[in-house]
Amino acid sequence: MIVSHKMLLVLAILAAGLAVATILLYAPGGPKAVDYGPESLLIQGLDPEAIHTIVIETAADRVTLTRTAGGYAVAERSGRPADSKAVREMLIRCLDIRYQRKTTEDSDRHADYGVEAPAGTEDKPSSDTTVVRLLGKDKEELVVVVIGKSDQRGGSYVRRTDDDTVYVTKAVVSFNAQPITYIDQSILDIPADDVQSVTVTSADGPYTIARDEAGKPKLDSVPEGKQAKETELSAVLGALNYLQFDEVSRAADPQTTWSHTFTARTADHTTYVIQYAKSGTKHLIRVRAEGPPQEMIDKVNRAIEAYQRTGTVAPKAEQEENNRILGALESAETFTQTHAGWVYELPSWKADNLHTPLAELLEDIPEPETQPATQPAVPETQPATPATQPATPETRPAVPETRPAAPSTRPAPE
Repeated sequence: MIVSHKMLLVLAILAAGLAVATILLYAPGGPKAVDYGPESLLIQGLDPEAIHTIVIETAADRVTLTRTAGGYAVAERSGRPADSKAVREMLIRCLDIRYQRKTTEDSDRHADYGVEAPAGTEDKPSSDTTVVRLLGKDKEELVVVVIGKSDQRGGSYVRRTDDDTVYVTKAVVSFNAQPITYIDQSILDIPADDVQSVTVTSADGPYTIARDEAGKPKLDSVPEGKQAKETELSAVLGALNYLQFDEVSRAADPQTTWSHTFTARTADHTTYVIQYAKSGTKHLIRVRAEGPPQEMIDKVNRAIEAYQRTGTVAPKAEQEENNRILGALESAETFTQTHAGWVYELPSWKADNLHTPLAELLEDIPEPETQPATQPAVPETQPATPATQPATPETRPAVPETRPAAPSTRPAPE
C-alpha cells in the first residue's frame, strides 16, 4: 500500500488531536464534565495523589485538610492529625459525584440553584451552598465543586467553577465543614472491669478505690458512721470507658489550674494519669500513660536473657505474660507521644467521674430498724357458747295429787 502525502497529513492531524485530548483528560483537575449519559462523573481524570489540600466551606464552618508525611492534618485545630478513614471516605464521595442531567448553562441563574461561588477565597458561601476546593502541591486549584440546593426529585444541584453548566445529581450530595468531624475523638476505651484501682488527688486530699479479691470496688478510708456507695465507686472505675473529647486545642490558657489528678491502674500493668481543670464552663483534661514498673521490666529482660544464654524456651504462660508486660510498655510510650501537648474538652457528664468529691461517694449508715413492743396475745376464740340452753323451770305451782275428803252427807244414827 502506497501512502500519499495527503494521507500522512490526515494521520498527523488525527495523532495531534488524540495527544491534545489525552493532555486534557489527564491534566490536573481533568477536563470539564463530559456528558456520557445518565450518572456521568462530575470530576473526571483527577489523580487523588495530586491533591495536597482540601478545603470545605459553608456559610457557618470551614475545614482545611493539608497533606503531611503521615496523612492529613486539620489546620483549624493546630494541625491535629486527621482521621484517615474520614478523609478517605470524603474524597471517595467527592470524586464519585455523578449527575443525571443538565439544568442550565446560564450563569445568571446560579444563585437560583445555590451554586454561585464566592467572589474571593475570603468570602463566605451563601446559606444554601457548600464549596469543596481540591488544591495541588503549590495551592493551585485542581477542581472546585459548588454544591447548592436540593432538587425536588431527591438530588442536589452541582457545578464546577470552571464551567457554567449546572447539573442535578441522583442523590443528595453533602459534605460536613466542621473541623472536629475529621478528627478521631477517641482517647481511651477501657472497660471498668479492667481497672484495678483509681486514685483521685485534689486540694481536699486523696482517696483510692481498689478492687478486693472478689473484684468488688472498695474505698480505702471510710469515716465512722458512713458507708461507700457501690454504684458511685463503679462509676469512677468506669471513667476510662468510651472516653471521647468534644474539642481539642494545642495548649490551654496559662492561667488554667489543674485541680485534680486521676490515676488509674489497669490489669495489663499500665497506669493512666489524667489531669483535670475547669475553665469557665469548659471541662479540660490532659493525659499521659506509664508502663509497668521498672523492676517488672528488668525482671522480664533478665528472664529473656537467661533463656537465650541457655538456649532454652520459656513456658508458654510465661512467654505470654512477658509479651503482655513489654507490650504495655510500648503502648504507654505511644499513647504519651500521641497525646503530648494536647488539651481536650470533655462533656460535663463524662468529666464528672474524673473529679468526683469524696463526699459524693459516701452515705450515712442507716440506723437499725426498731421492732414495735409486743402486745398481749389476744385469744383467737371466745368462750364456747353452750350447745343447748338450760331448761326453763316451770313456774306453775304443783297440783296436789289428792284432794281433801268431802264431808259425809249421811245422817248420824240415832
